[in-house]
Amino acid sequence: ISPSKSRGRQSPPGHGTNGAPPSESDYQVIKLISNGAYGAVYLVKHKQTRQRYAMKKISKNNLILRNQVEQAFAERDILSFADNPFVVTMYCSFETKRHLCLILEFVEGGDCATLLL
Repeated sequence: ISPSKSRGRQSPPGHGTNGAPPSESDYQVIKLISNGAYGAVYLVKHKQTRQRYAMKKISKNNLILRNQVEQAFAERDILSFADNPFVVTMYCSFETKRHLCLILEFVEGGDCATLLL
C-alpha cells in the first residue's frame, strides 16, 4: 500500500492550523466501538478541539491478505465525496505503518443494523 495524502471533504476543526497533516497522535482513544474482520472503530477525541469522532482503523495486512486494497480505497473515496444526510461525514484519512485510518462523524446510538432489528 503506497503512502497517500490525507483526504476528506472537510478537515476536523483544528486541523491545518499549523500546516501539518492529520495523524493518529492528534487523537485520544476514548473506547472501542466495534471490532471487525479488517480492523476496529474507536470513539476518539481530537486533542486540540476536544471534538469527538469515530476513527476507523483498517489493518493494511488484512487488506493485502484478503486482496481488498482497492475496496478500502473505494470506500475512502466514496466517503470523501458523499453528501447525503444518511451517510456519515468523513473528515480526513491518513496512514500509519500498520493501518489506514478514517476520521468519521461520530453518531450516537449504535450502528444502523442494530437499530433496524
